[in-house]
Amino acid sequence: MIDMDGVVASFSGAIEKGGSEENLGFYYNLEPMPDAIESVKKLAEVFDAFILSTPSWSKPHSWSEKRLWVEKQFGELFFKKIILTHRKDLVIGDFLIDDHTWNGADKFRGELIQFGSEKFSNWQSVLDYLLPKATDHPLSENDTLSQKGKGLGALFSKEDIEASQNGNGDSNNKSQNTMATEKPYEQVLKELKENIAVQLDLCEPTSTPTVCSMKATPEGYKKLEDMMIELIADGGKTISQAIIDVERAFNPNMIQD
Repeated sequence: MIDMDGVVASFSGAIEKGGSEENLGFYYNLEPMPDAIESVKKLAEVFDAFILSTPSWSKPHSWSEKRLWVEKQFGELFFKKIILTHRKDLVIGDFLIDDHTWNGADKFRGELIQFGSEKFSNWQSVLDYLLPKATDHPLSENDTLSQKGKGLGALFSKEDIEASQNGNGDSNNKSQNTMATEKPYEQVLKELKENIAVQLDLCEPTSTPTVCSMKATPEGYKKLEDMMIELIADGGKTISQAIIDVERAFNPNMIQD
């Protein structure tokens, strides 16, 4: 979890230059903190990273401008991965990079990394501390398929998959057809399909009209499911990313919601 103001966006710098929070465009035009953008991108390569920020309740434009600022600086890296709240203690995560202990940051159930403190005075010190921990992070092993960022092709051998598809898989034999969690291939595929179904039930016609249309017929749903499984298995996509990629394949001019 990564805070914005004072961590990736230079809030105080804008104030020092005469900016005012009251003005429209104040949050959208904040300058990035030194080394922040590239550092966050590095962390996002090995952690399941989210933006966790507290907007101003009395300045409603801060809500939309924060979201637009993130897209301007990071593109689609944090697509639907921005959390705006006044209660950071209610958000579950392993680490929170924040420059203050306000808004529940001091009660965060993971580890608080206080940016700007003596220990974490800049982004390089944060990277030096966090990157070595990536190998021990829950996402690096023994995690769910959608979270791990690896697909079936990365978790099982080609022979295991073909054996299971041909009906020769032995789910009781943990030396074959198993992944790091000791689940048989058939179970992983079944759970993946169930998770895909859950996500497709939340389909939004305004943002993914083609996907929503395809899921309405058995033939369309099967094609949609096969495409998504391939993206997840071979492309290392999450389910939500796979939905967007399928939509773009049929609708290159889609408008993201």
